[in-house]
Amino acid sequence: MWYIVKTDFYKEQGAIDDLLRLDGIGEIYFPVVRQELKEIGMEDSKPIRFRPAINGILFVYACDRNKLKAHLTTRGYFLKPDETDRTIAGRHRQVYGNAHLFTYSTEPQSLDSILEKSSIPDEDIYRYKVCIEQRAANVEDVRIVGESYNHLVSENDTVMIVDGPFAGFTGVIRQLKSHGVKDRHLFFRLGNMCVSLSGIRRFSYIVVRESGKGKKAQIPNTWRYIDFLTGRLQAAGFVDTAPAVLRNILYHYNKVSSIDECQTLLLQVAKARKSVSVKPNEHSGTCIKSAMAGKRGMESDEADSMEIARQAVYIEQMSDAERGALESLKRFFNSADNSVARALEDLVPDMPLRPFLTPTSGVHVPEGGNFVLLQHSDFTELILRVNLKHVFVKPNGHGETCLNSAMTGKRGMKSKTGRPESSDRNCVYYAHISLKPDTDGSGIEAMVNWGGFIHRYVGLTEEERAGFLEDLADKGYNETVRLLTHGNITHISPCLCGFATAVHGFTLDDVVARYDKLPASGYRLPVSLLRSLYPVCRLVRDCIPAAIELWQRQRFLEWRHLVQRFVFLHNVEGGR
Repeated sequence: MWYIVKTDFYKEQGAIDDLLRLDGIGEIYFPVVRQELKEIGMEDSKPIRFRPAINGILFVYACDRNKLKAHLTTRGYFLKPDETDRTIAGRHRQVYGNAHLFTYSTEPQSLDSILEKSSIPDEDIYRYKVCIEQRAANVEDVRIVGESYNHLVSENDTVMIVDGPFAGFTGVIRQLKSHGVKDRHLFFRLGNMCVSLSGIRRFSYIVVRESGKGKKAQIPNTWRYIDFLTGRLQAAGFVDTAPAVLRNILYHYNKVSSIDECQTLLLQVAKARKSVSVKPNEHSGTCIKSAMAGKRGMESDEADSMEIARQAVYIEQMSDAERGALESLKRFFNSADNSVARALEDLVPDMPLRPFLTPTSGVHVPEGGNFVLLQHSDFTELILRVNLKHVFVKPNGHGETCLNSAMTGKRGMKSKTGRPESSDRNCVYYAHISLKPDTDGSGIEAMVNWGGFIHRYVGLTEEERAGFLEDLADKGYNETVRLLTHGNITHISPCLCGFATAVHGFTLDDVVARYDKLPASGYRLPVSLLRSLYPVCRLVRDCIPAAIELWQRQRFLEWRHLVQRFVFLHNVEGGR
C-alpha cells in the first residue's frame, strides 16, 4: 500500500535517505518536473532546473502495515530505529525533515485513523504518476487538495476525459482561479484526498455519472422520482391514469404533513365525492337523487370516489422506496398556496408512454427474464431490460452489443479497455416501446417516446433544423445526426412523439399469444420472437447511442436538459 508523506520544504532528499533505511519500506516516489528558468523570469548559464512537482510531498510504499506502525509515533511521525541515533533521553529521533503521514486534518486522531486516511490505492498512485509524466501536455498546475473526493462526487457530475494524455481519467470538473485566472480543474481521487489538474479545458470529456445530491441534482432527481412513481402506479393498476393520480396524491399531500395524513385526507375526499349526488331523505331516511345531478353525474361521482379510494389504498401499500420518493417530491412541491397545482401540471404531464430509457421498470420484470408486456387502453407497452455497460465504457461505441447481451442473457462481460468498469447494476435500464396494430391490422406499429425533445425539434423551421444538424455534426454528435436524419420521426402529441418503425407479417395478437405461453418464472424473448420483432430491436439499438451521446456531452445544454427529462433518466442508485 502507498502512503502520502509530508516533509519540511527543501528537506525531501534527506527524509528519503532516512526512510529507505527503515525496515518494511520498499519504494519511495518523489516526482520532479523540468522547468526552464526563463519561465519564472530568471537568467542563468544553465537554464534548466528540476524541482519537486509538489514541495514537501512524497509517496512511500510499505510492504507491511504492522512494520510501518513500528516506525511511527502516535501522531504519525517517522522515527529512526538505530541505537546510534537515540537522543540523550533514550528516545528515537525523528526522521529528517519531520517526515510524517499526511492527512490534511488538524483534528486529533488515532494512528490507525492516520494510516487509513493517508493510504493510497495502487490505481490512484498510477493516475498521479501519469499526471506528473504528462507535464509536457501544458498542464499548468498539479496540486493535492484536502477536500474529500467522495464529497465532491456526491454533489457534482462525474466525467471522463476522452482524448489527450489523460484519456480515461474520471473525476469532477470545477471552475477555480488559477494564477488569478478562472480555469476548469479536474479533481480525481488520491486515496482520501484529491489531485487538482488545471488546463483541462483543452481536452474533451463526457459525463459518466450524474450527481444524486446537491442543488444541481434537484431537478433531475425530481424527474426520476416522478417516473419511478408513475411506473409503480401503473403496476398498481393505474395504467392509463398514473400521471393524473400522482398529481392528485401530491396535491393533497401538500395540504398535510405526513403520508398517513394524506391517506386519511384522500379517504375523506372519496367519501365526500360519493355523497355529492346522493342525499338521505329527512322524512323517510331513503336516498334520493340530487336535484342538480342526473344519473350520469351520479355514476361519474361514484367512479371518482372509487378511484380516489384506490389511491388511498395504494398509499397504504407503498414500499419504503415509494414512500421515500413521495416524501422527496413533497419537499420539492411544498407550497403555501394553490400554485402547486400549476407546477404539477407542468412537471407531471399526461405522458401515455414513459421516457425511452428509465432506471426502473415499474411493472416487475422477473429476475430471470428481460421483458414484460403492459396493456394500455390504446396500445401494448413492451418494457425491455437492456444493459448499457459497453455504451458507457466505450463512449463512441454502438448500442448493438449491449442490446444483444441483454436479450441473450450474457452478463458480466469484461472490458478490453483496461479501464475500471461500472457495475452491471448501475448500467441496467428499461426501454419502453409502444406496440399497436397498423392501419390494416396485418402488422405492428412500434415507437419509442422522446417527448419534449422531438416536440422541440419538429417545432424548428427548416432553416433552424438545418443549422442545428450542422452544429451537431461540427461538434461530433454523429449518432444524433444519424438518428435525426435517417430515423422515422413521429409526432402524435407534445408528450407522445419520438421514433417509429413497422413490423410486417406479424401481428400484436401473435406477440400477446406467445407472451401468454411463456413461464411465469422468467420471461426471455425467444429466438423466434426476436426474429419476428427484429425491426423493434433495431429501433431500440439505433436510438440508444444517440440518447447516450446527447446525455454524456454538454455542448448543447438546452437539448441535453430535454434528454434528461424526456429520453434518458440516468440511474444514480442502481435502480430501485
